[in-house]
Amino acid sequence: MKPARWSDPGFKLFPHQVGFRAPPVVIPSDDLLDLLEDTIRAYCAAVGIPFLAEALSWEAGERPEVGWYGEGAEPWHDDLRASTGISRPTTEYPPLDGDQRLVEMLERSTPHYEALLAHRVVVG
Repeated sequence: MKPARWSDPGFKLFPHQVGFRAPPVVIPSDDLLDLLEDTIRAYCAAVGIPFLAEALSWEAGERPEVGWYGEGAEPWHDDLRASTGISRPTTEYPPLDGDQRLVEMLERSTPHYEALLAHRVVVG
């Protein structure tokens, strides 16, 4: 049985946040994928770091600076090695209506997602 607090998206929206003065920076993935440079600029401004345009793309290949990167054999690791920037995935996922468990999880998660969106970084 799920704890009652999971039903209330306002309850401890950021339970991991101890001693911080502001809520975490929230960036919806659609903003990141649809407005990449503007979203990264807004993120950098929100967290107080410089924006580096050259960080938006990279050469495909192994990444020795990421220790766990080369250890997996799953397709995700191959996609990561082949990536040259941030883009929408090309994998299509089946509709949720075939799996009632996923539909219920989506219904339970949506209020929490919407509560997080109230804290999203404004792009533009």
